[in-house]
Amino acid sequence: MDTCKSTYLKDKLAGHVLKGVVYQPPEKVYLALFCSGIIETDSEAVKLQKNGAILAALRMGDLVGAKELSFDSNYERQQIIFGTEPVNGKLLNSDEIRFPQFTDDAGFVSHFAVMDSFSDGNVLYFGQLELGRLVYMGDTFHVRLETLSIEDG
Repeated sequence: MDTCKSTYLKDKLAGHVLKGVVYQPPEKVYLALFCSGIIETDSEAVKLQKNGAILAALRMGDLVGAKELSFDSNYERQQIIFGTEPVNGKLLNSDEIRFPQFTDDAGFVSHFAVMDSFSDGNVLYFGQLELGRLVYMGDTFHVRLETLSIEDG
């Protein structure tokens, strides 16, 4: 899974490293699942990606939004545990990540984000799943050990 750093995190890290503005990282981070592409600033253009193709480029700033799964279907963000120190800017999940059984159809899950809060909060990293899939009522969704790769590049 390729990941991108959010504009929010880029600004926080640049301010921290280059300007001495204190950035307090979150104590926990959470995996959020999305049914649509994520729109993110790339220089001045905001790109909407779906199946790897750029569908639209708009002149706007920062993360515009995406459709996170409905909390009505028993979905809730799950905490991510990262193991060892980063190697070449790359971290892997050190525990399997399991979402509760869905009580309603969730749709085609295609994207993910690493969030700084269990609800609301800020996107830190985001990306497209290598293999998206339809999630129906009664299904579970899980991420195997060391398959969520976050690269700071």
